[in-house]
Amino acid sequence: MPQINIRYGTTKDVALIAELIENMVSEMAQFGGHAVNHSPEVWSLMAERVGANSARHEHIYLIASDGSPVQTTVGIIAANIEPLEDVFLAKTRLHISAIYTIPSARRQGVARQLIQEVIKWGQQLNAEEVDLNVLVANPARRLYEQLGFQPHEISMVKKLSNDQIAGE
Repeated sequence: MPQINIRYGTTKDVALIAELIENMVSEMAQFGGHAVNHSPEVWSLMAERVGANSARHEHIYLIASDGSPVQTTVGIIAANIEPLEDVFLAKTRLHISAIYTIPSARRQGVARQLIQEVIKWGQQLNAEEVDLNVLVANPARRLYEQLGFQPHEISMVKKLSNDQIAGE
């Protein structure tokens, strides 16, 4: 496994993080994800959201770089702490909202290291469980299963057309 350096993302990294998230959701479309809106306005708003979240204690962005002197970015992870409460017994959950490794750095342990680091962060904030969403056809699903993630909920989707009646 090559040397990977992981650091906290800051407000200086907002454009980089937003760009990598756009790459991630664009690739997700290949595995059955939703079509992506690439308008500059949408991604400007995403960058604003990343900037606001990077200043919040319950959010984290980690950036992985290769071990070269140039420190090329090879991946990111975004996560947040969220309480589960109301009708459920209260507990704290770590939610991984984005994880992305650039194609040339895949299968080299980058995502594994990012997940391990974000889990350590979540444990420091007393998270009792960690979750993430993954498309059924995404090859990264195997990595998540190797790390102990198991299916918990299933999101079911039905395409609708104007000539169908609900339930038919």
